[in-house]
Amino acid sequence: MRITAIELENFKGISDRVRVELKPITLLFGANSAGKSTILHALLYLHDLIGKGHAHAGELTLSPGHDLGGFKNVVHRNDTKREIVLRLELDLDGAYLDMPEYLPGYADMDFDWGSPSSARLEAESLVLRLAQDINAQMSSAAIEITVAWSEGYRLAWVRCYSVEINGNLFGRMQAAVDASEAAITHINFEHPLLQSSEHEQWLDDFGRHYPPEEGNSRTEFEEKLRDMVSGGSEYAGKRDITLAVLTKHSALPEVGAFLRLGLVDRCGEAALNEEIVRNMFIGMLSQAFVCPLEMALREISGLRYLGPLRTIPPRDFEPSSLQDPARWSDGMAAWEVLLKSDDSLINEVNDWMAKPDKLASGCGIERTSVREVSATHINWLLQQEDPSASVDWWGVMAELVKTPEHQRISLIDTNSNTRLQPRDVGVGISQVLPVVVAALEPSASLVCIEQPELHIHPAIQVGLGDLFIEGALKKGTQFLIETHSEHLILRLLRRVRETTDGELPPGLPEVKPEHIGVLYVDNGECGMRITSLPIDETGEFTERWPKGFFVERGEELF
Repeated sequence: MRITAIELENFKGISDRVRVELKPITLLFGANSAGKSTILHALLYLHDLIGKGHAHAGELTLSPGHDLGGFKNVVHRNDTKREIVLRLELDLDGAYLDMPEYLPGYADMDFDWGSPSSARLEAESLVLRLAQDINAQMSSAAIEITVAWSEGYRLAWVRCYSVEINGNLFGRMQAAVDASEAAITHINFEHPLLQSSEHEQWLDDFGRHYPPEEGNSRTEFEEKLRDMVSGGSEYAGKRDITLAVLTKHSALPEVGAFLRLGLVDRCGEAALNEEIVRNMFIGMLSQAFVCPLEMALREISGLRYLGPLRTIPPRDFEPSSLQDPARWSDGMAAWEVLLKSDDSLINEVNDWMAKPDKLASGCGIERTSVREVSATHINWLLQQEDPSASVDWWGVMAELVKTPEHQRISLIDTNSNTRLQPRDVGVGISQVLPVVVAALEPSASLVCIEQPELHIHPAIQVGLGDLFIEGALKKGTQFLIETHSEHLILRLLRRVRETTDGELPPGLPEVKPEHIGVLYVDNGECGMRITSLPIDETGEFTERWPKGFFVERGEELF
């Protein structure tokens, strides 16, 4: 599962909708203040919006101290009559979610079947199978969130939430700022998911196992359920269903819970009067509306943001006892990871930092364990010089064992083999090491990096291309990189060409044009524009660079 695209409208410098397709490695180029960081900020905003319900666009959770300034500051041209639209597209290939685990609220749901225990269990099994069938047929999904401003309530809220599954709109939910309930305002009953032959089996099983209610034949009951799922004539035009939500001012459903439905008056009593039909319908709608949001949250929660300025750790740096993803923004989490990780990551980072065929930065890393020994212990040890002194060696050893053990990260000068602290080497090393750790540590799904080339030599910038190839194509991490480095893109283009020619260095994965996305960002009369620059199999751009970018070399040479 991975994010394949993000679309933005009325966000910061963006007016008309722009689309950013995300490849395994996506590079954002452009002049200063063109809007490259806007795309990264949109992802950080989505992280807070989906995960925490924060629509106000204030301080970013993953970038402490970075305050977007609120809705009025991020909506295009500060026009609060506009609405911010954020769309996230996902490739769900192989991302099957087991329903009971995915929606823990299912087990606690009171179905109130009004039937014997065995029949109730059979019915629950059928509802579960329906939800799983829908889940299994999802190959792609997209969620779109519309955020609006209420001048009367002085707040931003999620006005609309829509879901697409396998390229087709499934449904839409909307909320009013002064309402305690959202509403499902559209369901596409013609969606292929609801017309699937897979549903025939569970409908037939349901008809065999669930006893018909008094005065209602099994056949009639099955037909009613079929009509409910397929949008038959009995339910034509009856598409509005109210949805009780736990949070006001939001059309987003609650992640990890089934929808709680109530009927609007015009649907009439016949719409969902049988509990079993109602609960099957709830299961189907819950899976369709909530599952894509849950998947989006899962991916966006794996976002790792590395800002443009990385902090140099102090001497004898001690890691935080908590794992805080926000500490990646200034690079400090990278040092903490090295202090706590297993030896395999240490060795991998050391290889990338030091080896001539990788970054060849001139520095490796080493982790050592140290104990703090008090002056009293030292004095005890010195007493061994005095033959007349009586030393309790077992007592000394027992005290020494009690002293706390600490991990220390040192940088090793590869030329002199001298052990150094991070503050004793050039600032470029402290800037690039967090980039290396962020790319190699596998827990992130999407790594966003601003200026990975900061303060480092062009030869190291070139090596970063191979680092990102390793992370993306061997470890499965996506990269979205805001950069000015021509050297970085040249290495990636070279690897595409070498893949085609069969000349890749040993150990490198094949790099194909579809693995690399190069986007040029600039400002036009209608706001920010994004131009995609395709690459062919020879490692060449099939279109010219936009005017004013990467022309400096030619101007200076000729």
